[in-house]
Amino acid sequence: MGALLLNHSPVRLEKEQKEKELMRKEKTETHFKEKVSLAGSEERIVVYLTSLRGVRKTYEDCSKVRMMLNNLGVAVDERDINLNASYKKELQNAVGNNKVSLPQVFIRGKYVGNADVMEKLNESGVLEKLLKGFPIQYPKNDCSKCGNARFVSCSECSGGWKVMNNCQYCNENGLMRCPSCCT
Repeated sequence: MGALLLNHSPVRLEKEQKEKELMRKEKTETHFKEKVSLAGSEERIVVYLTSLRGVRKTYEDCSKVRMMLNNLGVAVDERDINLNASYKKELQNAVGNNKVSLPQVFIRGKYVGNADVMEKLNESGVLEKLLKGFPIQYPKNDCSKCGNARFVSCSECSGGWKVMNNCQYCNENGLMRCPSCCT
């Protein structure tokens, strides 16, 4: 029994705690992917995702990341690549790859990763530290204009983008960002 006490002496326990804290700090500082950033999103959390359920795993991963960030109560700029093709191009340019899986998360303009990375960061408590400083927005209510789809039919061309000869206010689907919940 005495040997056990020697292995867990206060000095050794304090040293182990300092080592663990140092490792935790290093993880927090080095989890961002080098050289990958998203211009113009330095004060935001941006998530590229899909709302289509064509591929079950992708949809579930997107939902998981959305729910994770929702539970932490932070405002998220959700960019659904199926509702706006320019988001897909924007993501491909940011990561430098034409084949990109979803979801992909950027915090303060820096690339964090996909659903697996986000889950590990959340479980380790690092995600909460990364989100420190973002305003909390509890409770999150459903948007009465778009039903949390983040897009509405264009108010200028009523969704007739092609008929109106390429409306300047909406995307290729005749949709524009919801003015109520997407600022």
